[in-house]
Amino acid sequence: MKLHAVVLIFVLFCLTSVFSISIALVFLMPFQEGDSDLFKYIPFAIFLFGCLLTVEAFKYESNKSKKFFEGLFKTMTLYVTDIDW
Repeated sequence: MKLHAVVLIFVLFCLTSVFSISIALVFLMPFQEGDSDLFKYIPFAIFLFGCLLTVEAFKYESNKSKKFFEGLFKTMTLYVTDIDW
């Protein structure tokens, strides 16, 4: 199973945007005054959360559908073998 192409393109666009913003913040923050160390790590956390959310949610739904279809096919084979032709 794989992600739909539109979903994959959307996720890649969003994660690429967040990652490029986070890289820009890392390089721009040393030139700003004030204590903003925590602020520059927030985009990295959003990027990590987006990656984990996409992968784990897809993996969960994929495993759930595999179990459903295995049970469905097992029931169908039991039904077909019980029929007297």
